[in-house]
Amino acid sequence: MNPQESIRRILREETKPFKVSNPSTRIEEDRVQIRLGRNMYNHFGKVQNIIIMVDDQDITSENNVPDLGQMNIVINDGEIYVGDIVIPEKYRRQGIATIVYQKISDYFGLPIVNSKTKGRNQLDQGGQIWKNREKFEPRNLQEQIRKVLREETNIKPVLNNLLNMLFDGFDDIYYDWAQYNCGMGVCCDPYAVGFVLPKNNHDDYLFKLVDGNNYDDNGDYFKEVMGELPEVCYEIPDVKNPNFNFIIFYEQFAEEIENYLGRKGNWKIELLELINEKFGSKATNIMFML
Repeated sequence: MNPQESIRRILREETKPFKVSNPSTRIEEDRVQIRLGRNMYNHFGKVQNIIIMVDDQDITSENNVPDLGQMNIVINDGEIYVGDIVIPEKYRRQGIATIVYQKISDYFGLPIVNSKTKGRNQLDQGGQIWKNREKFEPRNLQEQIRKVLREETNIKPVLNNLLNMLFDGFDDIYYDWAQYNCGMGVCCDPYAVGFVLPKNNHDDYLFKLVDGNNYDDNGDYFKEVMGELPEVCYEIPDVKNPNFNFIIFYEQFAEEIENYLGRKGNWKIELLELINEKFGSKATNIMFML
């Protein structure tokens, strides 16, 4: 199943279409979908490419494909604004932009505001969408997800989407040797790899991948580890090493997932599998810690 399919299914089946005055020229909402392209960070904030689809066919791209348009949004300070949007001529004047703006707001759970309020230039046609509104507010996506989950038998795609929604930058998460307080400052832990979201501090771990046979959460290691920096710490961690067989996911973040998917027993195995698939790790168990 496509990783975005569950959210797309929510927005296709569980939300009410926009009321339009001329249905002969306006497109139905369920024919329009979105998915995320590349993203980057700059002085404006997070710049995210949006790929628009009509009837499951791309009409915009992230690679300047001939005959396709493009769309980029900027996410910053809990708001979104559209940096640029170019819809191919054959799809214009059908209300697609209005549908797409609402779907983006729903997906990220953030309001979309007029780019003019951010001091950005705007074409006349781009301003039409703001004639009768100040912003697009997200619809209750959390309740919609719960409703879908009552019928969904494979929650892994839903969980994958949820991780990206709840933890900004999850697709760009990075890892390095974790650290612990060894009494002489902060030391490298050769038995733990810490995974950090792009905007977080280097020691603010979303989860750790650890050697379950040797890891000690308090850093109570033998003298050789607590003395000079272990040689392995000068190298990039090998997360595919089967000795790293345990995932420690922190409780404060797990609670955010529970708000959507219920108790951990509903999704912890899928979370373990997703992490292994994403990073090529060989973890066989997962636990949750404060």
